This record gives sequence, C-alpha cells and structure tokens, in this order.
Amino acid sequence: MPHTSQFSSLYQVLATLSALLIQIVVGINEGWPSVYGPVLLESFNITTSEEAWIVQAMNIGELLGCLVSLPAVDRFGRKMSMLGASLPYLLAPTLLAYATTTPLFCLARLISGLAMGISNTTIFSYLGEISHPTIRGKLTMCLYILNLLGIVLINVVGSSFNIRNSSFSTVGIVLVFVLTFVWMPESPYFDVMKKNFDRARKSLVKLRGHPDVDEDLDQIKETVKIQTEHEGKFKDLFVVKSNRRALVVAFIVLGSKHLIVDGIIDAYGQTIFQILVPNVSPTLVIVVYYTLEIFTAFFASCLVDKLGRRPMILVALFASGLAILTVGTYLYLKLHTSTDLRYMNTVPATAIGVFAIFYSFLYSIPATLLSELFPMNVKTFASFLATLYFSTISIINITFYQVTTCNFGMDVPFLTLGVSFFVHFVLVYIFVFETKGKSLGDIQRHLETVTTESTAICITYNEEC
Repeated sequence: MPHTSQFSSLYQVLATLSALLIQIVVGINEGWPSVYGPVLLESFNITTSEEAWIVQAMNIGELLGCLVSLPAVDRFGRKMSMLGASLPYLLAPTLLAYATTTPLFCLARLISGLAMGISNTTIFSYLGEISHPTIRGKLTMCLYILNLLGIVLINVVGSSFNIRNSSFSTVGIVLVFVLTFVWMPESPYFDVMKKNFDRARKSLVKLRGHPDVDEDLDQIKETVKIQTEHEGKFKDLFVVKSNRRALVVAFIVLGSKHLIVDGIIDAYGQTIFQILVPNVSPTLVIVVYYTLEIFTAFFASCLVDKLGRRPMILVALFASGLAILTVGTYLYLKLHTSTDLRYMNTVPATAIGVFAIFYSFLYSIPATLLSELFPMNVKTFASFLATLYFSTISIINITFYQVTTCNFGMDVPFLTLGVSFFVHFVLVYIFVFETKGKSLGDIQRHLETVTTESTAICITYNEEC
C-alpha cells in the first residue's frame, strides 16, 4: 500500500470537513424542537399534540428522502447527490423563518427531513470511499462531532435569537457547504464504477497527497470489478449470504445507538434536564452535556482505529446502560414514592455526565461500519435501508417517549431504554466482528469466506472464523 503520512491525508481531512459542514445543519434540525418547542407552545398558540407532529415531521421527511436518494446516489454520484440535498436544506430554514402556523412549521420540518434523508444516505458511502483504511475511523467520527456541534449551536443561538434569525444563520452554513464542497473530488470508487479512470486517478492523487496511486487504483478497480460483476438489486441484501451477514451487523450497531435514547434528548433535552437538574438553566446543562460529548467523541476518534470498533461499542453500551438505569431509578423514586431525595440531588447530573462520556464512543462507529461492510453494487441500497431504519426507529422512539411520559411518567422510558442497552450489549458481543485496519476488499473477502452463518459475525480481534 502506498505511503500515508500526516500530510498525505490532509486533503482527505479537508474533503471530509467540507462534506461534514452539512452535519452541523443536521444537528441544528435535530436540536431545534428542544429549544423552540416551548416557544411554539407559548408564542404561537400551538398545542402539545401539534408540537408532537412538528417534531415528528422531520423523521417522516427523512423517510421520503431515502426514497429520493436511492436512484440518485449511483446515477449522479455521491458528490452531486449531496450538493443536490443543499436545495431542500436552504428551503427548510427559509420556510421556518416565516412560518406562523402548524402546517407551515410541519412543512418546513418535513423538507428538512427530506434533505437529511438524501445526505445521510450518501455521506456514509462518500466518507468510506475517499478515506484510507488507516484513518477512516477518525474521519468518520467527525460526522458525529459536527452533528453534536450543530445541536449545541442551535441551543446557544436559540437562547438569544428568535426563530427567524436562527433560521437565517442556518442558511449561511448551507451556503458555506455548497461553496466549499463543490471543489472537492468525487469518490474514486464511483469514478471507477463509471469507468472514469482518469478522474479516479486525479481524485486519488488529491486524496493521498502524492502521485504514486497505482496500487490504490488497481485495488479499487479489483474491488469494484468483483463487486459489480453482477448488477446489484435490493433483494441482494437479503439473498446473498455475505450481504445478509453484513446487514445483521449494521442493524445491530445502528440499533445500539439510534434505538436507545438517541433523538429523545436531542428533541426534548431542555424539558428533561429541567426535571433532572431543576436548579440549573436547562440551556446551560444542554451546552455542557453536548460539549462533553464533543470532547469525548474527539478523544474516541483517536482510539477507534487503535482499539477497534467492537470493544469500544461494548464498553459504551455497558457503561451507558448503567447510567440510564440510574436516571430511571431516580425518576421512579421522585415521581412515584415519598423517598427523601435531598441527599441524592447530584445523582442524576452525575449519571447523565457518565452517559454523555461513554455514549459518545458510539457516535462514529455506525457510520464507519456502514461505509465498510457492503460491496459497491448494494452499498446504496444498504445506506438507504439504514437511513430508513434510523428514521423509523426515531419515530418509534419519540412516540414511545411521548406516550409513556404522558401516561406513566418519565421514569418508564428511561428504565426501558436502560434495559435496551444491555440487550444490545449481548447482541454486539455475539454478532459484531472487528474491521479495524482492513481495506474494504478485505472486509468483503472475510464476509464471503466465513462458512457458517451462526459464526460468521462472531470473531475477535485476530481470529479468523
């Protein structure tokens, strides 16, 4: 493999950061209900039920965005698909700036979700295909760091600015994304798939930082040739055994992050923290919470390519599960018993802090694995299915939180989700294998050479099944 120095990966970092500017907007969209939900109730005469629809509209739009992106990614390319998503990303905050009724707020959130469905489906493939295996995990971790930065940004801006002004700031971020990303290279894998070898070589020279890219290009050609000998179909995800094994891993890892808590704190953070830490400004708690996650996620990005994906997931799930169960137990005692909790006031804040630290380990791993596990001929279908899965479980998650909190108390969703962490811990331990340091071709060869489906996905660091 050609040399990879600190300087030779500089363009990969620049291309990644440019692509990930849009993730700041994703974070803004996800955190918007937390800061402006109370404003909608107080200033726009919107009911709690209508607010719930405004929150959910984004997830519904994301489902539609998946359908739009499915034919676009392999036809127009990863880069052009992401640039195309900038149009609804610009339209959504413009509508929000002038919305005054529930239908307009829902429409704006629906369009923002549409854009997220397109970009989220595309960005997994783009990052996995432009990055060298030795730094892929670090670059992909940036996806979630900038996502968190967007959530912090909307909470800080939202505490000082009204909906219109914050919406215009979002438009500015999207414009910066367009003006920078338009100069970035297309995925060399996509260029090779389209037989555009000259452009693939030029992209690799930029991304690797040196002209000696023959070995990389030959490896990409071989990988693409093997993976595209037969035109991929959606059913291949389920019919081809190696794809089915990869799908099991992807769903378990995606579920580990998105089926548990994720989205609930993003959408209802200020309400939740006002109950858990009543004596501190909820905006301050949110800023501290997400800032802690950002720093921990950055630290984790330095470890993901050294320790590996699997051990980090296991540690994160175990510690996060304990923290959320602690919060759930505290809420149960506070809401349903007469227990004196005066000497336990610091427990929820401490537990949330522990959760923020360890949950951050999960941030990059779903995106990293999704970009690694699937061959070229079905990668678009896999990204589509992953985004569809994420959007669906986000709707289920938030609905579950809304229904159980209103009918039984906030302790029920926290206790239930705490148990879910340990369920996913067991699933990851049994089914998820290590991809650290492996090229995309190596990962496919591993999936194809495993002999039995029951042991296909359960390997340790240096073991071969």
